[in-house]
Amino acid sequence: MSTFDDTERDAEGGRDTVVPDGAGPAGGPASVDGDGHTGGHADGHTDGEGRNALRSAARRVALEAEVERLRDEVGQLQQAIESRAVIDQARGMVMVMCRCTPHSAWDVLVEVSQHTNTKLRTVAGSLVATTDGSTRMPRELSAALAEALRRRRGHRTHRQR
Repeated sequence: MSTFDDTERDAEGGRDTVVPDGAGPAGGPASVDGDGHTGGHADGHTDGEGRNALRSAARRVALEAEVERLRDEVGQLQQAIESRAVIDQARGMVMVMCRCTPHSAWDVLVEVSQHTNTKLRTVAGSLVATTDGSTRMPRELSAALAEALRRRRGHRTHRQR
């Protein structure tokens, strides 16, 4: 997708070239004679050279913006990969605690996350951190997890009757 608005024919090759708005003098349109040729300047540079420099600068800015966007995306993907492993570990822990399916364990973690307004990866990380025996879950998360597990056990008990 281009941020340029005007297109004109290249005088030599007949190819379409993109000219950014404001490429002409004082931000106006570039000067073109009746044959489609651009005029020269007193300093010996032609309007075409100026447009080429503007296009080159615009491409450079666009590429820099794209590189920055891709760096952000890579960072987000790396975080997602790391979070996924912790979430899967926490889901396994919930499956053991309430003898439930992976889907039900996921629902428990989501419920705790929503009731405590805490990111799912934070809930999962807090639960997984308890495996060393010296770390405790924050009280709010622990209470919400206990309540979600009670509700899940209640659902299972009613289904078994």
